[in-house]
Amino acid sequence: MKKLVKVLSVFVMVFSVSTMLAQDKNNKWQFGIGVNAIDFHPVGTDSSDNPTGGLFSEYFNFDENWNNPSTPVNTVSLMRYGTENVSYGFRASLNSITRLGDQRARISPTFLGSLDAVVNYNLPLTLKVGSVKMNTFIEGGTGYTWFGKERSHTLNGGYGVNIPVSEKMSIKINTTYKHAFNDMQALKAHFQHNVGVAINFGGKDSDRDGVYDQYDDCPNTAG
Repeated sequence: MKKLVKVLSVFVMVFSVSTMLAQDKNNKWQFGIGVNAIDFHPVGTDSSDNPTGGLFSEYFNFDENWNNPSTPVNTVSLMRYGTENVSYGFRASLNSITRLGDQRARISPTFLGSLDAVVNYNLPLTLKVGSVKMNTFIEGGTGYTWFGKERSHTLNGGYGVNIPVSEKMSIKINTTYKHAFNDMQALKAHFQHNVGVAINFGGKDSDRDGVYDQYDDCPNTAG
């Protein structure tokens, strides 16, 4: 968990001084970079003979259940603005898995990689903690996950928050449940938790007068 905090702090310092734009119909692309952690424990298969727990069981047990990142960056995404509420794109993630549940399910480090198609829907609910506003969204999608030498198709669903740090930057935090269809393979259902920085771009202002070209009567002349 300390690694997640350190990495996020670095992102904030680096990107707060760069030229990032708010994603909307004028800036339709969003590039995300961050870290992920994988948790096989709280997937709803609780029994005395099973190393996993009930749904959301020990959900925040970072130290014992989470497969935390070993590199500064292990998740990237590219999203496209669709409407005021909908965006869509792709997410690619890597991790090294040693925990498939509780202490009975420890394994040698095994590669896990995933590539997912993602659709986000912005909810009309804004959370506020102190002076921090968090815009909420839900997520759906599908993709493939490679675990060791095997590949599984997954169906994904999740939720998250988008935290505007300034007009030019936001932090995205989300968690996604990923159901692996072929239970005969080694990969089981799991949660993927992501935290990262969103960089939004795509708008064009040729004369740098603060008015986008599509709204500017003289796009090449300031004023």
